[in-house]
Amino acid sequence: MFRVLFFTIWMIFFTGCHAEKDDYKIVENIADGSHLYDAFDSINFWREKGGLEPFTRNSTLDESTFYHTHYQQYRKISHLEESSNDYWFRGVDVAARVKSAGYNYKGVLENIAYASSEKESVQNLMTAIYHRFAFYSFYHDQIGLYGLNHAFSDGIGIYTFNMGFSQMDIECSAFGLLGFKEGISGLCADETVIINERTYTRVLSEQAEKQNNIVIYPYDRAIDVPPAFYEELPDPLPMLSMSGNPISIQFNPTITKEIKILEFNLTKFGSNTSLEVIAMDEKSDPNSKFDDHQFAYFPKNRLQYKSKYVAQFSYQLGDEAKQTRSTTFITTTFDETLFEINSSSREIEVNASESFVLYFGEISSLNNEQHIGDLTINTLDKQGEAKVNIKMIDNLTYRIKVAEGVGRYEVNLDNSIKEQKVILSLF
Repeated sequence: MFRVLFFTIWMIFFTGCHAEKDDYKIVENIADGSHLYDAFDSINFWREKGGLEPFTRNSTLDESTFYHTHYQQYRKISHLEESSNDYWFRGVDVAARVKSAGYNYKGVLENIAYASSEKESVQNLMTAIYHRFAFYSFYHDQIGLYGLNHAFSDGIGIYTFNMGFSQMDIECSAFGLLGFKEGISGLCADETVIINERTYTRVLSEQAEKQNNIVIYPYDRAIDVPPAFYEELPDPLPMLSMSGNPISIQFNPTITKEIKILEFNLTKFGSNTSLEVIAMDEKSDPNSKFDDHQFAYFPKNRLQYKSKYVAQFSYQLGDEAKQTRSTTFITTTFDETLFEINSSSREIEVNASESFVLYFGEISSLNNEQHIGDLTINTLDKQGEAKVNIKMIDNLTYRIKVAEGVGRYEVNLDNSIKEQKVILSLF
């Protein structure tokens, strides 16, 4: 039994921004646009490491993402309701938008990220379980991408990704000419086209058979794996505002035997203590997005930076013998010095000419990110405000570079439950 997921999923890290209408313009030459080639390589890196064939670029899907990315910017800036009268509007859903661009297959998946960079957009989507599964589809082999860096005045960009299936794009075109009267309807952009059921089953099977039997995230020996997952829409963990980055296990849809995960353990390398995880499968997924071949395990608390972890699980297919698999990975490591701030932190010395990273790790154990506000840095030497560049890596982690001045500064992360501050001594 084969399944194709027809859904549009969103991940939005966005606060309202304003700009004048003249700040953007219609771009006529779509082919010369900036279509996220680094993001394309990054997605394919993760697919290939996981045991999936890489995506190929598709210019029609590129066109669809181009218009929808601009449409999102236009709506946010102008504060207008969705309207078919807008120049950038190409449809109310991804199926309508790819149809407008000329793609024949209706079963296109869409990921959207609001992020500060192309790299961050892929990273954020890969930590979000539903979006990850879209990038890790067994049935899709094409992708279109478009992004607007610094789409808004706060530096946030918009990045849109459409995943298609080349063989079904061809079949929808061919069957439209053949004029079949019996079969499956509703698969193609032209809803009058009927697809022969045997053909549909065959092309899905052939595509899935090209992939590994099991796809695990993170792949074994992965490095720089983000330690945390926050939220996505829809939200798989509505009871938490933050958890660890989920470990996911996907079985090839050509496997027809019942799949049972018998045991799962996540440990920090060198420790025998299993970390508490929240298991999710088709039955426990609150949004009914998982199928019976998809499983995920969310560490209840975010993982630590520059740390090695081992995930091991055993499973059974039908009445076959139990099998065991494992994956080892290392979380994000920074080139700069990392300072973890907690209640015992008083004062740290930093070379003013170097950038550094502050991580407010103690707050992570409270799981109360909704109470976190802005990071502020104020001088204690009566020499005026500190001139610093602050880059938020996530809600609890900041990269800081002092642009000018030495001396002592108070750093405070606004948090209504637990005060988090430290004195920086810059020399």
